[in-house]
Amino acid sequence: MRNLFGSSWVGLLVLGLGCAAEKPAATGMSNGPDWKLEGTRLIACCCASPCSCRINKPPLQAHGCEYTTAVHVDKGHIGQTSMDGFMWMQVGLGFAEEKPRNWVVVYVSDKATEEQFKAFTEWMGGGIKQLDAKGKVPFLAGAIVGFKRVPMTWEAAKSHEEFHTTIPTILDLQVKAIHNPGHPEPVRSIGVLDDFGNEFVHCDTVVHLYKDKDPDVKKYDGWDLKGRQSNYADFAIGSDLKTTYTLGWGCWSAHKDLGSQDTYQERMIGHPKQ
Repeated sequence: MRNLFGSSWVGLLVLGLGCAAEKPAATGMSNGPDWKLEGTRLIACCCASPCSCRINKPPLQAHGCEYTTAVHVDKGHIGQTSMDGFMWMQVGLGFAEEKPRNWVVVYVSDKATEEQFKAFTEWMGGGIKQLDAKGKVPFLAGAIVGFKRVPMTWEAAKSHEEFHTTIPTILDLQVKAIHNPGHPEPVRSIGVLDDFGNEFVHCDTVVHLYKDKDPDVKKYDGWDLKGRQSNYADFAIGSDLKTTYTLGWGCWSAHKDLGSQDTYQERMIGHPKQ
């Protein structure tokens, strides 16, 4: 089953690519139902650590950043619909220097009820309409392939420092928290740009394989990004800012179309000193 995007939610669609200078993009559905979601999200991409997009810099390569975001909701609701146990993944190419390269597809667990699926897609419906009115959709999400309902798995270690999630025959993602020698706690960054919160734990990417043979998706080559950047975060986000979070998480603006003078790291490597 597939529903093509007529619209989509502003922030979580593309890993915090949304721009919300005064408050988080997670308030995209300002006219929608009250909602709150709590759980864990994983992000893995083609860049090296640390994630440059989270410090408002372009990604490593000018072609953009191939990424997967996997989200597991432990508990929550959208309006009157319980979202406990709901899961989705976003896979795509974002942040590209040339906007037409960007694309994204959203996979939803086939275990989701029809009520959850409907609430989720409608919840995602508010933000892109707002962005589209400002002409930013092609930059933020590019060619939006659609929603796909597929089997998914999610495993979390008892330590809550290792995660393994899959879409059988399509995607395999496994990450493990990084510990510096002599430190019992994992490496953590705070003050980052991220719609799921303002901090995360840095990870080693044990596995990150993607290839979808669906005719609508197979034109994208897929990837094997073992050893590249990844991180995870526990989150509590919702429509009530006062009770779920208080910090504005900023505005990603590291692109020429937004007036940025920063360049992609691959363009800086090997340049002679001025």
